[in-house]
Amino acid sequence: VAFIGFNITQQIEHHKNSLRTIDSNAGLVITGSLDKTCGIFIKQDGKYSFVHSLDNHTDFVYKVLFLSNTFGMLSCGKDKRIIQYDLELNQVAEYIGHESPVNSLSYNKSNPNIFISGSWDGTAKVWDLS
Repeated sequence: VAFIGFNITQQIEHHKNSLRTIDSNAGLVITGSLDKTCGIFIKQDGKYSFVHSLDNHTDFVYKVLFLSNTFGMLSCGKDKRIIQYDLELNQVAEYIGHESPVNSLSYNKSNPNIFISGSWDGTAKVWDLS
């Protein structure tokens, strides 16, 4: 069996605590950390550069997710909140309804108005972005 090697092309650093989650879409990367922040990176000239830090959470960030280009991105975490950001990195909505930390987010590209969250409270919730 032949081993196919991989080469690290770049290492990006930003967070002051453990990195918990990462997602990418069209030259953008969003990260979430146990330092309660999300980091935004953009790809320019073949390399990713730090652009902005989002500090909207009051506790650990467990999951980040890019949505369709229309709806931006989501983050969720130990503070039981789901926060939606537009592509200019402004907070545009907050989804509250879980009784415990939110640790999972997903959406179906064929129906981009809907996303699903999962929580330590044992529930999954379906949310309508519109």
